[in-house]
Amino acid sequence: MVIRLRPKTETDFDHELVWGTIGLLVLLVARFVPTHLLPLRPCPFLHITGIPCPTCGMTRCFLAMSRQDVLAAWRFSPLGAVLYVLTVCYVVYAAIVLIGRLPRIRIRFRSIWELRALVAVIAAIAIANWIHLIVTWPPCP
Repeated sequence: MVIRLRPKTETDFDHELVWGTIGLLVLLVARFVPTHLLPLRPCPFLHITGIPCPTCGMTRCFLAMSRQDVLAAWRFSPLGAVLYVLTVCYVVYAAIVLIGRLPRIRIRFRSIWELRALVAVIAAIAIANWIHLIVTWPPCP
């Protein structure tokens, strides 16, 4: 895997603009939109099986993190708490790059095996989070 800085060209997709904007919107909704206005539905997987799905608690986690209640957020979803922090970091990075017109971070995989290894690590983290949710369900806010 090679990580490098590269200036944006006219033909490049602007990841920082698109994903930074989406991340900022998610953070703003979590912080400022009242929960009763969000179209939250009970988890169908939890309702049918009685066990939480891999993403159960993620919305409540983001809402708790936006109120700086890290302990409650961690109880809802440890992976969600990490994703919230990564979202904040990416939004800050995207803002700095866009405002400063700086080179962008780009990752290139040297082989398909590097990409597969990364996917396997991400899958293992998601499975570990799901096991945690199943073992500790229901979370205590």
